[in-house]
Amino acid sequence: MTTEPNFLQVNGAELYFQDRGSGFPVVLVHAGIAHSGMWDPQVEFLAKNYRVITYDLRGFGKSLPVPGEFAHYLDLVSVLDQLGIDRCILTGCSKGGGVILDAALAVPEKIAGLIVVAGIAHGLNLDEEPLPPPQWEEAVRAFQEGDLARTNELEVQMWVDGYGQPVGRADQHVRETIRQMNEIALKNEKAAVGAAESVLEPKAGERLREISVPAYLINGDLDEPIITTALNTMAAEIPQASREIIRDAAHFPNLEKPAKFNQLIGEFIFQNEKN
Repeated sequence: MTTEPNFLQVNGAELYFQDRGSGFPVVLVHAGIAHSGMWDPQVEFLAKNYRVITYDLRGFGKSLPVPGEFAHYLDLVSVLDQLGIDRCILTGCSKGGGVILDAALAVPEKIAGLIVVAGIAHGLNLDEEPLPPPQWEEAVRAFQEGDLARTNELEVQMWVDGYGQPVGRADQHVRETIRQMNEIALKNEKAAVGAAESVLEPKAGERLREISVPAYLINGDLDEPIITTALNTMAAEIPQASREIIRDAAHFPNLEKPAKFNQLIGEFIFQNEKN
């Protein structure tokens, strides 16, 4: 398999990536209904002072799904190795948050800090049973029936408008940005045959006290309540954790409140790039 420019051959897959700026490396991993383009406002901001790497997880954006067992965190470790990154700060949103927590436990020597945005550690034990969003069952049914447009609309309502919020609450540009990204993800998920994801074992949710670097846990106040509960639980477990809840934003505070989000992560990165 010949690797094209801006693609890395990673564990049997070709992953699209962008490597911009110079300085201490910051790697951003996207959410499960998006692709690396969700970080554009952060890349523009961070690349003035840092080396910023984004990439599409397999099955998202320009990275095609591949049959067989895989682990996103091992893909991430391979990306770091191939790009010559010995130490970095990892940022992950939603699904990407779980990926970076796995990677931080797998290769702690490479990680100077973690920024987890609306993400939950795999295997995290919570006292309360999460209540699914009102649209959840209809979205599952629509996906099973092959109505990907309806699935997409319902997922945008859940994750972009926010939990229990009016349809169209979020900025229309943000809604359309995520809708276009999720259209690719849904088509790839429907078409993928024989792809099986695994995660770090023992699971990260059982090992949070082993994380020895600073971790910044962020979410929006309009996101699913279970996200806030999970991040609070994780913040109590991770020794050097700090918390932030961004007002008037749901699952993508980096897109809804980019100026505030950039300020927060910029300060965290500046404080911890020397770790």
